[in-house]
Amino acid sequence: MLIEEMRRVIVFLDWKANWWVGQSGLRHDVSNEVSDGLHAYAAKQAHIMRSMAMKFASMWYPELVKNGFAVEWPLQYIPLGTSVTDSMSDDEDD
Repeated sequence: MLIEEMRRVIVFLDWKANWWVGQSGLRHDVSNEVSDGLHAYAAKQAHIMRSMAMKFASMWYPELVKNGFAVEWPLQYIPLGTSVTDSMSDDEDD
């Protein structure tokens, strides 16, 4: 169950980042300055969500692969230098 919760955290943070991106252009009844601020705030929040997902993925992914667990996360959260196929080839070696 813990592995599923890890997956859900990564997927939720990715969803929330995309949600923030979608929020940035919804207000049309504000000045250009406020609009710029809203865009900047939404971009910052999206960056925070993606950074959190990357941090968790970089901590969790190597341990999951090392212990032979399949990882089903969005590909952008697979740490650099590894891939989903790495975890599959590790399973075949066992």
